[in-house]
This record gives sequence, C-alpha cells and structure tokens, in this order.
Amino acid sequence: MAYPYNYAYQPQTYASSNYPPPTYQPTNYPSSSSYLYQQQVPSVPSIPPLSSNATRLSAASCLPAVRQQPKEALVMVKGKEKFRKPIDPPPVVQLKVDANTDPTEQFLQNPYIFMSVSLWKGDKDEPVNHTPSECLSGTLVSSLHRLKDVNNKDGGFFIFGDISVRIQGSYRLRFTLYEIHPVLFETPDDMGSYECLGHTLSEKFNVVLPKDFKGLEESTYLSRAFSDQGVRLRLRKEARGMMAQKRSFSEQEQPIAKRRREDSVEGTQYSVQPYVPPPPPTQTTNFSWNPYYANFMGPS
Repeated sequence: MAYPYNYAYQPQTYASSNYPPPTYQPTNYPSSSSYLYQQQVPSVPSIPPLSSNATRLSAASCLPAVRQQPKEALVMVKGKEKFRKPIDPPPVVQLKVDANTDPTEQFLQNPYIFMSVSLWKGDKDEPVNHTPSECLSGTLVSSLHRLKDVNNKDGGFFIFGDISVRIQGSYRLRFTLYEIHPVLFETPDDMGSYECLGHTLSEKFNVVLPKDFKGLEESTYLSRAFSDQGVRLRLRKEARGMMAQKRSFSEQEQPIAKRRREDSVEGTQYSVQPYVPPPPPTQTTNFSWNPYYANFMGPS
C-alpha cells in the first residue's frame, strides 16, 4: 500500500494519557518496492596491524623445506573434473625460522604468512610453458597451520591436499613463501603489500594417464597425524593393489566353503560334484520245481 507524500498518522485516543501520542514523519519512498527491504551493508573491518613486539621475518631467517614429497599423480582429463585425483601423497612444507631471529616462535601465530604452489619442469629450473590455470587445478594456496609434529612438538606447516595436474609428464612443485604487511593498510580499498620470504622445490614426480596409474598409496603417518588434528585430507586405509588381492587365511581361519572345496580335490569325504543316485536294482524271479505245488497245478 503506497501512502501519499504528505500523509501523517494522527491517533485519535490512547488508553493511557501518561504517554504522548507518537508522531510519524512522512518519508518519500521511491517507486521500487525493493528499496523498502534494502538494508545497509556493514563496512568490512580493516585488518589489525601486528603487535609492536611481533618479530618481522626476513628471507634470510626463513627456512622452508618440503616435509612430504609428491610421488605420483593422475592427469586430470578435460571435462571430467569431477573424477580428478589429487597428488599422492599430499605435499607438506614445513617452515622453520632462525632461533636468533624469533626465539619464542611467534611466527606460529602469524596469520599473514601464506604459501603458493606452481608447476616447474622436472629437468630444468624453470616453470612450465603454461598458465597456472592450464597446468594445475585445486587449492593452490595454503595458510600456515600450527600443528603437533610426530615428535609431539609444535611446528608450522603448509599443506596442499587438493592439487591436481592437467598435463602429463615429469614435473616438480615450487613452493613460494609470502608475508602480508597489514601495517600499510590505510584505506579499505588499499590491499597493502606483500613480501617474498623464500621458496623451495620438491622432488620430481610423474603425472601419468589413467591406464598407467597404479592407484593411491596408503596414507602416510604424517598425513594421518595432521588429519587427526583437524586438517582436511583424503585418507586411504589400504595400500595400492590390496583391493585386487585376496586376503590370505591360515588353515584354521579359512572359511568352511573354501576348506570343503580344497578337501574335495584331495579326495576326502567332502565333494563339490553333484550327487547322482545309483540306478534302481533289477528284480529277478527264480522258479524252482516243488512237487508239493505240482499236485495242485494238475497234469502238465
């Protein structure tokens, strides 16, 4: 219902005279009804700067190292992105900082550190001749995770559990470490700046076709340890090739049906051959001469 421009609601009577009647000021609404339900979008809060006692990292103090190397990957077929498989095992990079620069390991709480991954040639120290969208797919950036290592000590890790390769061949992964400097944020439109703190290369791995893919290996102990701490990783309980192999039983653990099949081959009381009943016995009548019955039969 649209109200006229100069309309003002004036109540006639009120139940209590202690409260003055409310007055409603006229509002000039536009013709579009969607404006009535439009709400003001709150502004995005700016990223707070680092504390004054935070340690500023440098390229000389950061030591990134690949903790879990990739071994094999299934090439992602165009048009079948739903069936893609990540690199096996998932690459994990650990960040270590010089103890003289950060003795209290404050970098483990730094939310402005991140790492990106790119595809490089396997035999040369140069990137592939493709754009990032043409050679890799998945989550190509990882933030810093503070996790318990296998020795029950805290550490900083970058985990890439969802990376697939689009082109076949032998390649390496290059991991580049960055840090954002939020202290330079002056306006909401200012994206600030970032600094490259180092990089590292993985070992060479093969990207094969589906016919040459051996299957995913059993998840490593490191992957299981991080998954138990909340990191989203695809775990596999059985090793590659185990699904095609039958479980080996001992003589006492073998199923009864299998033992009967083996016993029938050895000629025991069990048999898997169909039962064929023996033929019915033939009844024959033997006649013998008895002179007692011959008297009743009369002369022959």
